[in-house]
Amino acid sequence: MRTIISIAVFLVFAVLGVGLAVLNNTPVTLDYYLGKWDVPLALVVGVAVAVGMLIGALVNLLAVIRLKRQIASVRRQAAKTAAKRESDDMRLVPLKVAI
Repeated sequence: MRTIISIAVFLVFAVLGVGLAVLNNTPVTLDYYLGKWDVPLALVVGVAVAVGMLIGALVNLLAVIRLKRQIASVRRQAAKTAAKRESDDMRLVPLKVAI
């Protein structure tokens, strides 16, 4: 079910993107330090959206990596605490002497 919804959302955005490109095909002048470039407005908007998505994905990736490292650290600390607690509990068990 989730896959169908994902495909439907993708198709809606694809149709909207194509509509945007068709309606905004007028050329705009892109001025930069080394010169000028006449490109369609839809291309400028599309590149800006793609760059924004890439930056967002990179920021998200960095956050995920940081959280995974934090989870690994907490798991190591929990394992050490469990091992220490087990060894402390073993010290408290009285010895039975067989006669």
